[in-house]
Amino acid sequence: MTLAGCLFGESSTGPNLDGTEMSIVRGNGQFAPGGQLLPDRLEVAVREIGDQEPVEDVIVEWEVIEGQGATLEEARTLTDAQGIASNRLRLGEELGTYRVRARLRNAEGVLAEFEAFAVLPPVLESLPPQALSGETIQIQGRNFSPTPWHNVVLFSGIRGRVESSELDRLRVEVPRCLPDREVDVSLSFGEVESNTLQMTVFEASSDLELEIGQDTLLTDTDGSACVRLPGSTRQASYMLVVQSAGRIAGARYDIGVRGRIGNVPADGPSALVRAPPLVQDRLTLEEAADAQTRWDTFLRLQEERLVADPTLRPASPARAPASAAPAVGDVQSFRVINADSEFETVTARLTVIGERGLFFVDERAEGSLTEEAVQGFSAQLDEPIAAAITDAYGATSDLDGNDKVVVLLTPVVNELTERGDDGYVAGFFFGLDLLQGTENSNEAEIFYLVVPDPSGVYSDPRTLASLQRTLPPVLAHELQHMVHFNQRVLLRDGSGTDALWLSEGLATMAEDVAGIAAGSAALVYQDGNYRRASRYLSDPNDVSLIVSSGSGSLAERGAGWLFVRYLWERFGGNPVLGALTQATVTGIDNVEDVTGVEWSHVFSDWGAAVESEFQGWGSLLDERHRYPQINLSSAFNSSNLPQPRAPRTVGNFEFDDEVRLWSGGTQIFLVQVSSTRKVALNLGAPSGGPLTPESRGQLRVIRVQ
Repeated sequence: MTLAGCLFGESSTGPNLDGTEMSIVRGNGQFAPGGQLLPDRLEVAVREIGDQEPVEDVIVEWEVIEGQGATLEEARTLTDAQGIASNRLRLGEELGTYRVRARLRNAEGVLAEFEAFAVLPPVLESLPPQALSGETIQIQGRNFSPTPWHNVVLFSGIRGRVESSELDRLRVEVPRCLPDREVDVSLSFGEVESNTLQMTVFEASSDLELEIGQDTLLTDTDGSACVRLPGSTRQASYMLVVQSAGRIAGARYDIGVRGRIGNVPADGPSALVRAPPLVQDRLTLEEAADAQTRWDTFLRLQEERLVADPTLRPASPARAPASAAPAVGDVQSFRVINADSEFETVTARLTVIGERGLFFVDERAEGSLTEEAVQGFSAQLDEPIAAAITDAYGATSDLDGNDKVVVLLTPVVNELTERGDDGYVAGFFFGLDLLQGTENSNEAEIFYLVVPDPSGVYSDPRTLASLQRTLPPVLAHELQHMVHFNQRVLLRDGSGTDALWLSEGLATMAEDVAGIAAGSAALVYQDGNYRRASRYLSDPNDVSLIVSSGSGSLAERGAGWLFVRYLWERFGGNPVLGALTQATVTGIDNVEDVTGVEWSHVFSDWGAAVESEFQGWGSLLDERHRYPQINLSSAFNSSNLPQPRAPRTVGNFEFDDEVRLWSGGTQIFLVQVSSTRKVALNLGAPSGGPLTPESRGQLRVIRVQ
């Protein structure tokens, strides 16, 4: 079987659509006047069912299946690198319900259906002049929807629960979180809004009383994602962790966070001070990854394709009978994937035999590496790298029966990096080498490493001194990938590799594990993680923890390491790493299985823990909301890294902030209450309506002072 054709070339029949699924990302349940475009695009995501990897460049067919006169912008669209396809819908002139079906071409039953509604602008005519918070009131008017959830009734931007509805009247519960204040009442169908009426609300429910370190989690499921913070004669501070806990990587959602204060001044609501709006740039997920990250991601995706083909895998890993003991000076040939995604033959000489590794040097590079230098790499592989990584994650396979891994230093790796590129490929592991009987497989546990090239013959110049700093953490990282492939695919016959974000998080954590074992030399292994984490923390709302396609970015890897490090500290150390590695479920499901905690909670707890590390709150908070071992602030100082950007602070004023987050994205706020005015906090869509279910938007409120 020729791998170059099936793995790295284009298939004449297109992607294999067996085992795929389609999910709605956004755009369902929209409203617009008859004859107008819906305000948002209709978006679907196409994913592989097992590991949730996106499926790119497949055709999605769209059709209107209910409603006269509606038109779609396009009949067919292609999925992008995130597996997402989108379209626009213009409603017909008739009022009522419209339905659109998106279907994956050439895949029976892979589809999703959207609803949209053509409406008239609603009109409010009367409501009570005053009411208690939590009281049910009647609102009269015209053009209401008989479907209760369609009617979004806002009390100064905070949604009330509609209990029943008719065309001319509604029964609505006044939000329980509102403090004493005057409110503007309006009704909307999405962006189709009514006039505004005024009323006075008096609070009749309890404040959210939190002691320092206590918290609550709000989710927008039924219109009640709202709490009221008590006023304080002394300053009280609350951390708000706003997140999308959605499970579709590459999907983006707009989430609204609102604050309303009580004790209206004598001259009315207009005198209230409003915070300036949060300004956020458009997010892209297109940050350029460095060369090593791009290459690693490419190889992990190729491994996923390999693992999906059961004909390429043995039923169980076979151990070769012990062969003659290798000797220094032995010459051996290897098949190595190159920058053109083709395989070339490399002849190399065995230079050093260590306790854990056999170090071969490409004949073309023998003059650039002394035996002493190779001995140094071998000693670090022996201790701390291999001992620490296999203890934490599990054993490697031993297909060649020599109880060692092969390390090949070759200029082929140098040539993987284009001259002038950002960063460089220092080394890699490729799971193909652990598939026996497969063309181009070396059928051995093998790493490929860059060689010194001070004259820049093969790529940009690389000195031996620079590689002595770079290669140890690379060996730890790639050894984890080797262990992971053995534990998941060969030993447990996993039907796919793990999600890229978690796979890379575990591998970057391996650098940390080796650093901990290295003692005083820890920073050699851990510095890269701190630097990638710094990129993430410079603007965390612009990064997704669960991105699972494309080449990724250093910031995303920083988030992945911070998350896995948190799991390691909170849930029991090395056994957690081993359990995540020795699993056959994928990504979020893997995390939930190993921790026993629902994803929305562990994700939220982690977001709070990261922020508390840099604000000095850790000792005040519950153990869920801190890193009990590492001091990230001190670690950043040791690596001369800037402290993260401070959270946005809001206080005794009104605010309406729109947060644009990817699935797996986080935004932190700090609310300071320093007067007797109470503060109502609300989570919902930016318009005040409900969040889309797919966003899984959530808000954790933690008192920190």
